[in-house]
Amino acid sequence: MVKPPITALTRLNIHARATGGWGGNAQRDAIYAYKTLAALALALDGEAELRFVKWHGQCNRCDKGRFSHWDWDDGYTVACRDCGGTGQKTLRFTATTLPGGHVWHHPWEGQSSPGRTIANAVLDLSWIEGDTYHTREGFPIDWEPSGEWRPQMPAERLPLAELVPLLNEVEDWVESAGGGGRGNTFHWTLETARRYLRRQEYRYCDGEPSHAYILDLGRAPGGCFVCGDENDLANLTYGMVSRLFHWSFPVCNQHARGPEAAKHPKSPPPSSLITPDIARWLARHEQVEAVG
Repeated sequence: MVKPPITALTRLNIHARATGGWGGNAQRDAIYAYKTLAALALALDGEAELRFVKWHGQCNRCDKGRFSHWDWDDGYTVACRDCGGTGQKTLRFTATTLPGGHVWHHPWEGQSSPGRTIANAVLDLSWIEGDTYHTREGFPIDWEPSGEWRPQMPAERLPLAELVPLLNEVEDWVESAGGGGRGNTFHWTLETARRYLRRQEYRYCDGEPSHAYILDLGRAPGGCFVCGDENDLANLTYGMVSRLFHWSFPVCNQHARGPEAAKHPKSPPPSSLITPDIARWLARHEQVEAVG
């Protein structure tokens, strides 16, 4: 099996920490799925050292234990269910030390629990009570303090010109990855990662095939998309979104507002936004896979 591109994944991991919100969560989840697959493969091959760490600090879902939704009026709050209203949170991680000295942290908490998945696949854990887990040999695992490391650090949103080549490199590896007798856990982790590579068409669902994440291509170069005027551009753009991309068109003040305001175009992203790297990404992600 081809070895995972660890350096590329480390850069993408830093990018994933800086993403979020509309369009960013799915891209972050894809990167984390690739990261989990790579760490699991290396750990099962004996090329990753596992440690178990705990971090304790301020909850990032609330304000001192009280949670308020953005559309709640009159200052209404409830006790935060993530921290039990304490304002403090303890999180557990499997830390994998990889070839080249790269260290990745995989959370035990959350919906997917990749840290627990990796640990259990390698050590065949049995749960006793609380935080106590034993390996198949009967040894308890020890939780170390996280030290200077904390969740979400470092974080850096990568520019598109760096992001897309890294995604291509990693996704080439995900496509080539094979199980090699690593068991069911690796198989299902591989299948989860591969779901991010293509559009999904469901047998009993109408409409256009879905896709897991999008690329933000930014603003199309040049002047107004209606008349081409570059000298009187409005302070707004016409945002566009498809199953694969988000981008925007500049527009002049004449065609942005009032009686001459233009309708949103229905065209695909202009060729000026599709670099060779994005074209290579598109060749993979525009493929449709039947599901169910």
